[in-house]
Amino acid sequence: MPLQRTRVALTGRAAELLPLLERLEALAPAHSLAVAAVATQDQRDPALRAALGRLSPAPEVYLRTEEALASVGTDVFLVASSLVQRHAHVRAALASGCHVLAAAPLALTVRAAAGCVTAAEDAGRALAVYGSGRFSLDVHMLKWAAGSGIIGDPTYVLDIAFGAEETSPNLCARGDPALHERLRGGGLLLVRAVGDCALLRFAVNDIVEVSGHEACLEPERIARGPDGRVRARFACSAADTIAAQFRFANGAAGVYTRSWAGRGTTLPPRRTVWATRGAVDDDSLFLHTGARRSLQEEWKAHLTPVELERLFPGAVTDSLTLELLSFLTSVARWDSGPQTAMPHHGGQALRDLATAWAIAESNTTGRRMTVQEVESLAAEEAQRDLNAHIKAL
Repeated sequence: MPLQRTRVALTGRAAELLPLLERLEALAPAHSLAVAAVATQDQRDPALRAALGRLSPAPEVYLRTEEALASVGTDVFLVASSLVQRHAHVRAALASGCHVLAAAPLALTVRAAAGCVTAAEDAGRALAVYGSGRFSLDVHMLKWAAGSGIIGDPTYVLDIAFGAEETSPNLCARGDPALHERLRGGGLLLVRAVGDCALLRFAVNDIVEVSGHEACLEPERIARGPDGRVRARFACSAADTIAAQFRFANGAAGVYTRSWAGRGTTLPPRRTVWATRGAVDDDSLFLHTGARRSLQEEWKAHLTPVELERLFPGAVTDSLTLELLSFLTSVARWDSGPQTAMPHHGGQALRDLATAWAIAESNTTGRRMTVQEVESLAAEEAQRDLNAHIKAL
C-alpha cells in the first residue's frame, strides 16, 4: 500500500506563495507531501500559474480561503494572508482540523495572536510561524557565543540601524504602501521589530521589560515605478522609527533602534553583545585574552557533526526550508504526543509579538512596560483601534 501523503494547502497573494511553493516542490519527494489546494486572488499571475503547473497532481485553486478549507481535506495549512486577515484564516484552518504554519508575525495585535494560540490548544493542533528569525546561520552562531560560555554572561546588547538607501528619504519601504499604513501593514514595528525581538530572545535571552519610543519622521512617502517616475504620494499612518531599551531575563541591558527614515547620514546595521569574558560584534568574536577571531570559524571548530546535523539536517541552510522541515517533522510525530519543542511555535510567536508591541505600549503610557503585561492583555491601549478594526475579541 502506498504511503499516504500529507496534504498541504496555502492561502495568500502570489508574492508570498511563490517562495513557499518552491520549497514544498523540493521537499515533496522526500517527505511525502502533496499540495492539495491554493486560495489566492492572484489566479492569473503568470509566475504563480507556472509554479502550480509544475506540481503533480495539480492542486485545486480557489478564490477564498473558506472555499479551500470546505472543499479539500487538508492536513497542513500555510497562511500567508495579509496581516488584517491572518488571525481569522489561522483560526478557520484550526477549526477545520488543520495544523497551521503562518507568516510571522502571527497577527496584527497581541489579542488576535493570543486567540490563535488558544484556538490551537483547544483544537489540539500544531501552530507555528515562518520568518521567525530563529533558523539562520547567523542566529545560531550568535546563540552559541552567548550561551556556550566562551564570552561569559551577556551584559549589554546593541542592535541598531537607521535609514537605508532603498527607504529614505521619503521612499516607500519595499515599494508597498501598505507597510506604512497602520491598519494594513502595521509599520516598522510589525515589519521589522517583531523579527528582531524574536532573534534577540532566541539568541541572547528572553526580554522581560521595555522602555520604548516610536515616531513618524517622514509623514509623506512616494512610490516610484520601474522607470523611476513618481507613481503616488501618500501619507503615513504608522511609525517609521523605533527606539527601545530592553532588560533581559538574565539582567542584561539592551539598546535597539530601527528606522525607515534618515535624511542625510544613515547608520549601517550593527549587532553587538558584550559579556563578562568577551564580546561578539557582527561577525567578529573577542575573547578575554584580547584575541579577535572569526565568529564563524570559531563556531565551526566547536560544533560536532551531530549538532551540525541537528541544526541543518541534510546540509540544508535555507531558513524557510528549515522552518518548513521543523514544522512538518513535528506534525508527523503529532499523534504520538503534541510536539512543543519547535522554536517557532505559537507560544513563542505570541511572546515575540508582545515584546515588539511593548515598545508601542511603553510609548503610549510613558512608562517602562513589562512584556508580561502586554502578553497577558493587561496593557493594550496602543492596539485598541487595531483590535476594533480586525474585530479581535
